[in-house]
Amino acid sequence: MSFIPGSFMLIGVGVGPILAVWLLGVFGSWRPVFYILSIPAAILGVIALFMMHEAPSMAETIAMRKKGEKKVVYDQGQKVSLLDVLKYKNVVVSTLNSIPVMAWLWIYTGFASSFLVEVHSFNMDQVGIAIAASGLGGFIGMMIMGSISDHIGRRMAMILTGLLCGVSGAVVALFPVGTSLSVLIIPFFFWGFFGAGTYPLYLGTLPTESVPNEFAGTAVSIPTGVGELLGAAVMPALAGALADRFGLLAPVWMTVIAGGLIVLFSLFYVETAPKKLARMATQPTREDHLFIPFRGKVVAGSVSEAKP
Repeated sequence: MSFIPGSFMLIGVGVGPILAVWLLGVFGSWRPVFYILSIPAAILGVIALFMMHEAPSMAETIAMRKKGEKKVVYDQGQKVSLLDVLKYKNVVVSTLNSIPVMAWLWIYTGFASSFLVEVHSFNMDQVGIAIAASGLGGFIGMMIMGSISDHIGRRMAMILTGLLCGVSGAVVALFPVGTSLSVLIIPFFFWGFFGAGTYPLYLGTLPTESVPNEFAGTAVSIPTGVGELLGAAVMPALAGALADRFGLLAPVWMTVIAGGLIVLFSLFYVETAPKKLARMATQPTREDHLFIPFRGKVVAGSVSEAKP
């Protein structure tokens, strides 16, 4: 749950900026750099086409559709809709959290370089190193925070990562102009560490641990879709408008606000970590994962059957 998304931070944000700056020095223009950096994506697309296989449950569903059949999920004799995932608290909370988390990612990746160049007068090599540090931090954060959450709980891990992501962003914003790279690289590392550390938890672990197995894919896709629409599309545009009006510190402070919203939303998670639950005097039941109006109607343990 952590390694694959963490590789995005390690390769895309960690190695990518350094490689891109080096290629810029070789070619003298960004245009050929963009073409060269698109090659790995094309290669991965071809590899996925021939080597990636659908999960057994999805393969079964696709095969049934081709035969004109439909997979129907029943619970206690009643047909269950995939939208029933919205009756689960953690799915809704993760959907809300997707907005500030994705806002943090795309504001930080979109404006950090301009911030370092325009505010701190860094050259492109220095910018590449600072961004790479945040990418390395993000990779380590994704790998570590999932393990930490096994012990302190998913809810507390989300609260801590949101809080410390916001603090790291505030430190970046408050450092005076002229701060050296060797100093600024430290909060950049932790900015990535705690910001990216939320991903395996809010987007994967918490939703899928809260719903029946049949709904796991939908429980992840809804937060993903909302996050891409509002967090990745709308918030960077807003950050750009604010940067034009108030300067490049505005987007940095937006990431601080995003961290605060992650903390606020995460207060409403229902705990799912097995080790944490084992230490709790009163453990949340499956009913506790549902909003009150839906309790007693949709529970885990649904079964599937095919109907023509």
